[in-house]
Amino acid sequence: LKMLCTEDISMAVMLMFCSEGDNIPDAFALVYPLNDWLHLISEVNVFLSRLNWRVPPSWMLLFGSGLPPLLF
Repeated sequence: LKMLCTEDISMAVMLMFCSEGDNIPDAFALVYPLNDWLHLISEVNVFLSRLNWRVPPSWMLLFGSGLPPLLF
C-alpha cells in the first residue's frame, strides 16, 4: 500500500464482510454496485443481471455433488 501511494498509483477496494457458508448472495450483492460503477453489464439487462453473470463452475458443487441414485 505504501508503494502504491509513493508511486501515485490509483486503486479502489471493495470490501464486504460475509458469514460462513453459502456466500453466493453476498457475491451478487457486491457485484451490483461494481456494475453500477464500471458498467460491466448494460442497464437494459439490470433486472436480469443475475442471469447474465458467469459464475465459477465450482459453485455448482458448493454443497457437494449429491449422492449417486444407485445407492438407493
